[in-house]
Amino acid sequence: MRRVRALILVAALIIGCLSPATLMAAVNDSKTLPQIGEVVSGFKALEKGKMEIVNGQTVLFEHVKSGAKLLYIKNADKNRAFDISFKTPANDNTGVNHVLEHVSTAGSQKYPFKDVFFNISNQTYCSYINAFTTNTMTSYPVASMSEAQLLKLADVYMDCVFNPFIYKEPNLFKREAWRYEKENEGAPLNLTGIIYSEMQGSTDGIENAEVRNCLKALFPNGTMSNASVGTPEAIPTLTYEDVLKVHETYYHPSNALIVLYGDIDYRSFLKLLDENYLSQYDKKAITVDYKDEKPFTTVANKTYDFPAGENATTDESIISYAYAMTDISQTDRVGMSIIAEYLNQGSSIVQKAFKRANIGNTLEVYYEDSLPQPVLVFSVANTSPSKKEVLGRIVDESMKALVTKGFDETVLEMIIANTEFNNALVTEGSHLGVNIAVAAAQYWAAHGEYDYYNSYMSHIDYAKAHMTDGYLEQLVKKYIVGNKHAALVATVPKAGLLEQKRAQQKKQLAAKEASMTKEEVAKLISETASFNNWNAKEDSKEHIKELQAVSIKDLPIELKEYSIKDVTDNGVRYLSANADVGDTFLADLMFDTSGVAVEDLHYLQLYANLIGEISTTKHSIDELSTLKSMYLHNFRCTTDTWANAKTDFTYRPILDVSWLGLIGESSKSANLLEELLLETDFTQTDELLSYVKTAQSYYKDYFNGSPYNILYQYNTAAYLSDQNYSVYMKQTAYYHFLKEVESLLQKEPSKVTSKLQQIQDKIMNRTHLMSVFAGNESHTATFYKALNTFISRLPEKRINTQNYFNLPEVPTNLGIAMDTTVNYNMLSASFGNLSKDFSGKYLPLMNVISDKFLTAQLRYQNNVYSNIESVSWNGISLSTYMDPYIDKTLNTYKDIESFTQSYALTQESLDGYILKAFSEYTLPQGELSGAVNAVFNYMCGYSNNETVKLLEEIKSAQVSDLKELGQLINEVVEVGAWTSVGSKSNLEKNKKLYDQIISLQDKVAELNQSTNLTKKDFIDLLLGEDTYNKAVIQGLISGKSDEILTREEAAISIYKLLESQDLIELLKGSNVVIKDANTLSEKGLKAVEFLVGNNCMSLDEDNQFNGTSPLLEDDLLQIVLQIGHLLIVSDEVA
Repeated sequence: MRRVRALILVAALIIGCLSPATLMAAVNDSKTLPQIGEVVSGFKALEKGKMEIVNGQTVLFEHVKSGAKLLYIKNADKNRAFDISFKTPANDNTGVNHVLEHVSTAGSQKYPFKDVFFNISNQTYCSYINAFTTNTMTSYPVASMSEAQLLKLADVYMDCVFNPFIYKEPNLFKREAWRYEKENEGAPLNLTGIIYSEMQGSTDGIENAEVRNCLKALFPNGTMSNASVGTPEAIPTLTYEDVLKVHETYYHPSNALIVLYGDIDYRSFLKLLDENYLSQYDKKAITVDYKDEKPFTTVANKTYDFPAGENATTDESIISYAYAMTDISQTDRVGMSIIAEYLNQGSSIVQKAFKRANIGNTLEVYYEDSLPQPVLVFSVANTSPSKKEVLGRIVDESMKALVTKGFDETVLEMIIANTEFNNALVTEGSHLGVNIAVAAAQYWAAHGEYDYYNSYMSHIDYAKAHMTDGYLEQLVKKYIVGNKHAALVATVPKAGLLEQKRAQQKKQLAAKEASMTKEEVAKLISETASFNNWNAKEDSKEHIKELQAVSIKDLPIELKEYSIKDVTDNGVRYLSANADVGDTFLADLMFDTSGVAVEDLHYLQLYANLIGEISTTKHSIDELSTLKSMYLHNFRCTTDTWANAKTDFTYRPILDVSWLGLIGESSKSANLLEELLLETDFTQTDELLSYVKTAQSYYKDYFNGSPYNILYQYNTAAYLSDQNYSVYMKQTAYYHFLKEVESLLQKEPSKVTSKLQQIQDKIMNRTHLMSVFAGNESHTATFYKALNTFISRLPEKRINTQNYFNLPEVPTNLGIAMDTTVNYNMLSASFGNLSKDFSGKYLPLMNVISDKFLTAQLRYQNNVYSNIESVSWNGISLSTYMDPYIDKTLNTYKDIESFTQSYALTQESLDGYILKAFSEYTLPQGELSGAVNAVFNYMCGYSNNETVKLLEEIKSAQVSDLKELGQLINEVVEVGAWTSVGSKSNLEKNKKLYDQIISLQDKVAELNQSTNLTKKDFIDLLLGEDTYNKAVIQGLISGKSDEILTREEAAISIYKLLESQDLIELLKGSNVVIKDANTLSEKGLKAVEFLVGNNCMSLDEDNQFNGTSPLLEDDLLQIVLQIGHLLIVSDEVA
């Protein structure tokens, strides 16, 4: 059974974090809210306000007895949220606050679990649960679609933070923080622990190091310079008593902010919080000192080494110019965020100066105001540390000039308008309540504010009103030009230092073990066994039941139906989905790119990347940047694929162009879109070269900083043909193509520019074009009237579909070497390769396997930071994130079937996992994102019927189904793709697990090389070895065996072979026009017309066959695969 991964586009991936949406209906029942001064369950109402960004009303309470603050945000969101946060300064690098976060979510006196966090996550009707530690605070958010369930979860989290089980169970510290372990006398001494292992991986990226180093340079004496999550060097100095002391110091209601969010009865929550917890405390003064740094009198200059692999160079450094801001008001902080956005525009004075100086590919300006002293940073990656002072001069001179010359008013208007547009859409975001609550807690912790989001829009309005009176210029003068609290920072890779650190860690462990007496060794072995026994015990099923407030019978299946129209007119397919929104819309155009030759695919990718990034014939890059932000919000142009899972044999490659807009601007949007797609000026070779260099810099960062994403891409590419296409288009092969293009642009630029123009001419075509509109139904005609002015100008050309079966294949078992101290592993397979089809019943059962076996084995025994499991229509996947091991993880996956055969699961326990699985598939969607998902699912062959069926299957899961899933996972172990990302040394130790090990940092051989075939090679591949003489006798081929085979000779031989098997009549292709037909023999022309007409062989851009050119090995593979496909199809039709 062949399966193709369907293109199910989630709106968040199209438009980023802020999805388009209708505005959530505002709640105006102010009568239910308390009056100022009113006391409800011990909480006194202090302030009331409006939070327009989420269409909500707010009340700030103070619990009179304990001093706790509570912010209630009332709106119509059914995905309700609760959060409690504490101010927790990072006084050192031990990660004590991070450890306390972990152990607090493990269990409490009222809920004496080892794993309450995972019990909630896996076995309740909870839509979100997590915890966060920053340099200023620790936050505990949770959410649910059920108010009753949220009330129960609020009770659990309150008991966890105020009465954590860590006081009675020191093993929680050993598990979550660090411990020495030794299994037996012959086993090595290990230093391990969940957070210790996590931090080994989190310090890998140079980008993370750059941020930390800027904070070190700016705040050498303050808590902001410390790592709140801990460092591998300092974590082992942390003690159990240190954790208890921090809890006693900071975890008090007087140091807490509680946030309630959504459509809830706040009074029931206040009653619970008061009676069960807060009334037991008295208000007291708690000193929280972040040790604000006194402003410098001179700019600091610092260089920091970054531990890198042996192949690293100093030209991969990051240089930064960072500023700290003291006593800056809320209004000015919002003003500085606008300035940072302005400075990132290509038209800004600092970006132009940066380009002229040629000290790097990209200058990034970022601003962080959730710190007590906000920070503005100018940063350049992949450059030499020697350019640090040059960066300093560029920024200094540019900022002085900006103060003198002023801001470009048009660009400022664009930035503010874009900010307002995105803010108007924010209510579509998933887990909005959690995100708002945690962000509000950050501003409270850093600045003592409760009203940041209430006042946010008024601050935007203030900046807007004062754009022309020098307000922003004064901010630049005060906080940049006249600010000596700044630092020039270089983060420099030191080749081999990573290996040295690893060796030093091993040496320290060896020295520790050598110093231990026999008695100490025996004691540690005993403690290790005792810990493992404790760690292996399960939490009580009765305790778990106490966490649940919803039963399966209460689960509603309520899905919104979206009206979808599907019309084809003049060769173009128009799809639209009605959304109950105002003037906003989302649009998508999908151009068929299946006619692009294999050898030109990377030029197609480059074309997609260049759209909107270089000048057109009408506008400069800077002008385009402004215009896109005004008329093509969140513009996206990329290569992609889609398929109807029910009708398509394989995927369909497309150029996907999407944007958000306002219906009143639809004509301007369409005009700008036409300009970008048809009038991009590829003759601007300087701009092309600049982009190509920038893209290479991006890929260097990506290869070093995105291990899990790389893992996923390569693993799924091993068995999903569309994912293999994506990997070829966008991963290492494309990176090496960019290096070749850079060379060509410097030597023969016309080859690049002409090729890009050819790509545009080929794909800008009405044939098979699809257009998607999601918005108000009354605006559909207006939108398409505007868009069709562009579509009508596109030619309608025949597409000579190419076969991509011969793209380089990703090995089934692959090791990917990176500079990392931890590993990332993934095992997966599609249901097309398994004995059973996908069913929703597997979802809760996978949660059982994850919770009861994999989390216990991988996280708690092997100290994997996170284990991630998935079952979907695409298949089954098992993966680990920040994993100390490789072979142990694979062996654990091999043991899953044995666990499922022996585990005594009850239906009562399974019901909890059903609750969780159901909640994950019933989260609410905003109007526009729901419409977008509906239309793309429709295109891919899915409807609400499939979702209803899936939800019913989830609810119907039975205990007996666990063994069935275990058997399927065993099939995944046998036939699935196994991929690891890790250090080269770790992969080499486990090389027997891989078909191939590649290094993304090294220059690898081109994957798409193909060789010419001799006549003997051709026959050997076609008919088998040692058959050449027989083929000559039968008349299939002639000439010497070592002669290079031409394309015409190959066509004749293949035609004769098919003719001898009576297959010609079965394969009737389309008529073709061959421009160089006069160069072919009579037999050759007949064979070529047949093979080209059946898409077995292809013509070039000028419709020429080039019969005298050599046949490549990949060409033969394409021919054979296409003939096989055509024979299968003809057999099915018959």
